[in-house]
Amino acid sequence: MNAANTKYVEVEPGIELFVQESGTGEPLVFIPVFTFTKDVFSEQVQHFSKTHRTIVIDPKSHGRSTVTVHGNDYVTHGTGLQTVLAELKVVNPDLVGWSFGCLTVWEYIRQYGTDQIKSLVLIDMPPKSLLVQQDQDWVEGPLDDLAAAYTNYLRNPKGQREFISAYAAGVMVQRELKEKELTWIVE
Repeated sequence: MNAANTKYVEVEPGIELFVQESGTGEPLVFIPVFTFTKDVFSEQVQHFSKTHRTIVIDPKSHGRSTVTVHGNDYVTHGTGLQTVLAELKVVNPDLVGWSFGCLTVWEYIRQYGTDQIKSLVLIDMPPKSLLVQQDQDWVEGPLDDLAAAYTNYLRNPKGQREFISAYAAGVMVQRELKEKELTWIVE
């Protein structure tokens, strides 16, 4: 793998996003799923940094980025993505969003348009994240199910680990996970 450069980009006063950059060539920007960090894309970065300039971001309140109770919404995440792209002088990137990372990409497009984007890769997120009409919408799930996941699991570190472990083993990976793999995903 090409050597990685890391830095913090201030996206608003007192709030920094941790960014890793590797390789050279056309820019490929990865935005991870809710509760995950840039590390979830380590295999993709290892592969694509041989031919592309790969950029991976820890979203606000994730990984090494600033943890804050304010601005953890996708409007703010979209603005933060624009700030990172401008700071790194990224031109015409391929944007890769995974699950809730897609919401960051869509919000970026809502605010800034598509003129400065080469392409989009949207992984595992329907066009609407919440159910509007039963059996007519392709969605992540009903609001009650998502609220229950938050209420029962995502409000504390132990619950987050339990949720991610169950999600990884039951949904994300379509084979039996080795204990080392599951531990890596959860961590």
